[in-house]
Amino acid sequence: MSDSPANSRSLGLLEKYQLGKRLADCYGTVNLAVHLHHATSRPAQDEKSWYLAKLTPAIHQICDEQPYLVSVVANYDTSKAHWIQLENMDALDIVVFKTISLQDPTAVESLIAQQCNHVFDLNDITKPLWKLCIASDPEDLNRCILVLTWDHVLYDGISSTIFFDRFLELLNSTNEVERSETTFAVQSISKMPLPYDQRSPPTPKLLTEVVPKAFTQLLLPSFITRRSQVGLWRGQHKAKEETHKTMVRIIEMDTDNLITRCKAEKSTPHCAVHVAAIMAASSELMDSATKLTLKTPINARGLCNPAIPHCEMGNFVGSFETTATVPLTRSFWEETRVYRAKLKDGKYNAGKASAYLAYLGSYPDEYKKYLKSPFEKHEIGRGGGIELSDLALWKNQTGKGQWNLEKATFCQSINVYDTPLTMNSVTVGNKLRIAITWQDGATDADKVDNFAKKVHQILIEQSQ
Repeated sequence: MSDSPANSRSLGLLEKYQLGKRLADCYGTVNLAVHLHHATSRPAQDEKSWYLAKLTPAIHQICDEQPYLVSVVANYDTSKAHWIQLENMDALDIVVFKTISLQDPTAVESLIAQQCNHVFDLNDITKPLWKLCIASDPEDLNRCILVLTWDHVLYDGISSTIFFDRFLELLNSTNEVERSETTFAVQSISKMPLPYDQRSPPTPKLLTEVVPKAFTQLLLPSFITRRSQVGLWRGQHKAKEETHKTMVRIIEMDTDNLITRCKAEKSTPHCAVHVAAIMAASSELMDSATKLTLKTPINARGLCNPAIPHCEMGNFVGSFETTATVPLTRSFWEETRVYRAKLKDGKYNAGKASAYLAYLGSYPDEYKKYLKSPFEKHEIGRGGGIELSDLALWKNQTGKGQWNLEKATFCQSINVYDTPLTMNSVTVGNKLRIAITWQDGATDADKVDNFAKKVHQILIEQSQ
């Protein structure tokens, strides 16, 4: 698309991959839920108008600043898929409302699961691929949960914190506009940002990295690759060729003691959660399996040359993967230090992960085939393991104002043919929240509940 306008371009590799998950019908959306306190009490009646009057100016402003918020994919299911810009937007297409009990953990889990399972209509190129859900409680007129939900083709998890850093700043500084009009014209994008694979990221060497990987994953007969992966945990029940239906459980804990212990042990909360997940999976999920693969998306912005600006939204991720044999033989904190060292040493190579997508072949057919391939390759029909996607400590920079962030929940849809379980975490202040997701029916809910309780128990015990 060399002759395309400045506000349009073809899809990058990661963007094709994320859309491929939609085409394979194995994945939904990503979301970040922020638990907010607003100093001004909303009215008990007509709260929708009150929130819209507050949010619409901020929505308009941030849409003028972030290209992906005003972009959609045209011809998404063809080889000519490309970004185009919306000309006008309506806050009513973005903002939806829910009423829940904010103090009921089950209600919050249900709210977040609903957002994970939301499907944006890719055929409608007049509507944005993101939304804001405002969940309010009639018993608390000064609090709400604001859930940002987006199609993963737009941007990664870190981008959602970039969004809210700016959005809350705008809410605390932009004058409220008392008007019924919710539509606004979109400022033209001067130049659509280039995707990750065109920003000089780390790239694999053809002979020493690409060819061996292709030989192992693509050329060896499936019975040989299966034999080499004996003992890997791939889930409880066989995957079905079905639409994703994500279930959610949330763990919350104070981190004061955990952080103190991590500093003393020369480790980090992320590493502690990683090891706690292995130990809990070993006792509560894995049965006779002896190996557990853990996948960790990494923020690859700093690996590009030049580095991606810290305020730029988009898909800029790598993937770091390790396999643990259970039971673990080292002490808890020694395991965290070993993992921390591996993660540090492996971060650069993890940034190469998406480059291998260039060797898949044509989009969309080969991408869709690749994403569904675990269903054919493995007896249980999925790749296996646990994904731990961690936004780490989110130091919200908006300061104090009318709108204040109290805690947050990061979550995403399960991938039907990939990991049977995902853990998505973020820390705000001293509140760590971990959202655990799984495909309905793929793992028994009581097993997931026991796993969640065990992770929490281990982290509390190791914080002492």
